[in-house]
Amino acid sequence: MDVNAMNSIDEIGLLPMGRILVTEAANSRIPPEEMLMAILKHGRGEWGDISDEDRAANSVALNRSLRVVSQCRASNGTRFWIITEHDRSHTTILLPNEY
Repeated sequence: MDVNAMNSIDEIGLLPMGRILVTEAANSRIPPEEMLMAILKHGRGEWGDISDEDRAANSVALNRSLRVVSQCRASNGTRFWIITEHDRSHTTILLPNEY
């Protein structure tokens, strides 16, 4: 994924995401168009495959400057996370084993 293209995404929807970072492992395993769609959904508050408890925690996090997490799965089966930090300075796309 072209990180420069990702960095041009500003505050979309509910969540200011700051700088978009992608780990090398995520970049090599997630199709670029799926990564882009996932980050757009994350910014709109579509958190992906998370529990109801995590969904509620994300809703609270939006108003309390806490970390927001989405869990996604690419069409090739690769699971990945999108994490926006509490201060909204950056959002990272990574594989679960990289956390």
